[in-house]
Amino acid sequence: MKGQNLIGKKAVFKYPDYGTPDGFPQHTAHSGQTVTIINVLPTEDQENAGRLFEVEARDGWVGDVWRDELTVT
Repeated sequence: MKGQNLIGKKAVFKYPDYGTPDGFPQHTAHSGQTVTIINVLPTEDQENAGRLFEVEARDGWVGDVWRDELTVT
């Protein structure tokens, strides 16, 4: 599966500022933090939606984020 080579790598998570209401406050709270990529997740439409990853922050938060929201360090 494409993206497997990123598992275990560190990345800076940057969540876009969509304004209010904030539908994903945990994503907003963790934006700018370094996270660990822990899994590649299946998506129904990879070609148009992109690659989805499961990540974990240092405080234990686990979230699903898009590849374009990650900058691998």
